[in-house]
Amino acid sequence: MDFRRDINGLRAIAVIGVILYHFNANILPGGFAGVDVFFVISGFLMTSIIFRDLTNDIFSLPVFYLARAKRIIPPLLILCCALLLFGWMFVIPPDFQALTKHVHKSLNFLSNITYWQESGYFDVDAELKWLLHTWSLSVEWQFYIVYPLLLLMVKQLVKNILIPRVIIACSAISFIACVYVSWYWPNSAFYLLPTRAWEMLLGGLAFLYPRKLSANSQKWLFRIGIMMIIASYILLDSANMWPGYLAAVPVLGTIAVIMANQGNNLLSNNSTVQLLGRTSYSTYLWHWPIFVALSYYYIELSLLHIASGISASIFMGWLSYTLIEKRAAKYKGMNVVFILLYLGVFSITFSSISSKYLANEINFSIPNSVKASIKRAPAACFDNKDALTSQTWLCSLGDDSASDTRFIVMGDSHMYSQLPAFNALASRYHLKGQYTGFSGCPPLLGVYPQRSDQVEKNCFKLNNKLYDYVKDNAINRVFLSARWSYYTEFGYNGTGDMVYLSAKKVGRKDQRNSFETFQTGVKETIKRYNDIGVSPVVILQVPQQKLRPEKLYYTAYLQDIPLHSLAKNSISIQDHRALQQRVNNVFKELAESDDYALTIVDPVDTFCNRKSCIVGTATVSYYFDKDHLAESGAMYLLPQLINAVNF
Repeated sequence: MDFRRDINGLRAIAVIGVILYHFNANILPGGFAGVDVFFVISGFLMTSIIFRDLTNDIFSLPVFYLARAKRIIPPLLILCCALLLFGWMFVIPPDFQALTKHVHKSLNFLSNITYWQESGYFDVDAELKWLLHTWSLSVEWQFYIVYPLLLLMVKQLVKNILIPRVIIACSAISFIACVYVSWYWPNSAFYLLPTRAWEMLLGGLAFLYPRKLSANSQKWLFRIGIMMIIASYILLDSANMWPGYLAAVPVLGTIAVIMANQGNNLLSNNSTVQLLGRTSYSTYLWHWPIFVALSYYYIELSLLHIASGISASIFMGWLSYTLIEKRAAKYKGMNVVFILLYLGVFSITFSSISSKYLANEINFSIPNSVKASIKRAPAACFDNKDALTSQTWLCSLGDDSASDTRFIVMGDSHMYSQLPAFNALASRYHLKGQYTGFSGCPPLLGVYPQRSDQVEKNCFKLNNKLYDYVKDNAINRVFLSARWSYYTEFGYNGTGDMVYLSAKKVGRKDQRNSFETFQTGVKETIKRYNDIGVSPVVILQVPQQKLRPEKLYYTAYLQDIPLHSLAKNSISIQDHRALQQRVNNVFKELAESDDYALTIVDPVDTFCNRKSCIVGTATVSYYFDKDHLAESGAMYLLPQLINAVNF
């Protein structure tokens, strides 16, 4: 097939969308759909290559795989080597060990499975995963492995003419699975091939069912396709269920542009766009590590950082394309033996070699006591999916031999992090307490978190079940703890994630509505517990750090006076209060009202001074991650809990 400049232009649009989204989502909130554009293009091109050779009975699997490897592997291998060298010198040990693992998985094209397995509420920030973007390369490579095998099998069993029908059927099955899985298991839908295959398969159908169009029809189909892609970039955002059915917008838009096959257009005739298209693969490879590097050393990216990062991404993409991609494509010595050697010797043994010889502890050092303190104990009754049906949905704290339960602790993962303090409280007074909770589930009655896991972990039902249990068993002490601002604010400077709340099972994902629902939920919760004779103890949110404790400590111990660095880089009391102001006011207004009875415990009194809320001492970290307390940190809350209650 002749080189198509319009498809090359689509590559440019795809990589521009992804880069702008990653460097600043406010520029193109739906720019992540650029990956979907890439998927469609890959499906179209792979189908054209495979079907052409199958038709002529000259298709060869080794030749096909070798051609893909010659394009994909060399730039990726050079990037990984560069990251390992950079990381060994400048990245703190735990992050460097994660990098070596991810390099191994990326070079084996299994990174999508790794990131899927790592995804979840307590996963580290995406900005710390230097090769996170290689998930899409892994999906494509897995498609390259399976797709020709499927077509060969169909060809052997039936006639060539039935191949398009098989692709249609597979596309339909994959799309239906994508929509269903996106709702119930969004991380699986995002990262795994079965729920992404339809995008590439539809690209293949665009090749198998070409249409001869008039010049005017070509022009309008091209325009419609471009508008659909741009609309997805502008109108979609990370709050949308993705990929799901909405992914059909950029996918169909890309198919429209491909089927229009209009050679004379803005994409084809613009030399800059064409250059970006040719270098799009290498630019995509380099842009994310450059963004991570900037985020790693600068908490907040300025406009200058963003502009510099985008420029560096384009330059490194051009450099990689010129020095590596083009030369590798022309090199005749890369044969199947080399590819097998790469996969069998280098890639498979990489993880064991890297873990033994590439550790960079020599460049960084923190006390062992700090390392040991950054931990939490497991909790059997937290995030237990059987909590709504099991007879053992509550676990005990303190003196399990006590006959009656004297208090209940409920909440999200912040409650879970504080369990050591509650256990110590119960043990001190020889009492029995109980707890349960779900991550991302505030202990509020009448609210529905707009999360995709609510079928398995129904927050609304759990909170009602807890209320009925307290009422039926005449328990007179209830502790409510949560990451409260997680349901009302996006984080410092309006960046970060939040879980929307709604009074409806399926409600609007809107920040204003979420805060109003939060207010109503707090009032209803306190009032209903008051009506059964319970005055809840509300634990306000633990100060949320901007940096993880490992980063704060490794950075501090590169300085002459570590404590000064810890104090300087820990969150300021001013920033903490600004983030928590709205939610704290909701609780404080009720506490000051004669119509409600509640007690407030503010962790600021324990963890903050006049200037900052320090992450820990010189030898012990209070924190497990940015906002969850470690076991040692939780114990510092014990005096406040003792003062707040009277057993």
